[in-house]
Amino acid sequence: MAVYFSKCEQVLPALAKSSIQQVSVNCCHSQVLPHLMSLLEGTDVMVGVTDLASDVMQTPEQMTDTLGKALQFVPRHRLMGCTNCGLAPTDRAIAIKKRQGWRRAQHWPGCGVASMPWQAGLT
Repeated sequence: MAVYFSKCEQVLPALAKSSIQQVSVNCCHSQVLPHLMSLLEGTDVMVGVTDLASDVMQTPEQMTDTLGKALQFVPRHRLMGCTNCGLAPTDRAIAIKKRQGWRRAQHWPGCGVASMPWQAGLT
């Protein structure tokens, strides 16, 4: 794991200096160290707060906790909440419940991040 984070310390600043404007970071149920997000200075950071590869529902508290950790290292105007990688096969009913959970988390005290990339679509 130390090698992985060492590589992140090299790659993330290079991404921040590149023409890439947005980076997605899987933070829900991952071992990503939040301080590494500070290496993406000047880049919009999408933070995964729900895990689509699992049927387990994240609570609004868990989601806002993840966003709160990210806000320590990413300016509010550069931060968006999102799902972890969306390429996992997920039952439609579970996906809808997870979206509804995210909507509740947006209004949870202390969330501070209202932006989400999937504003339209399923309700």
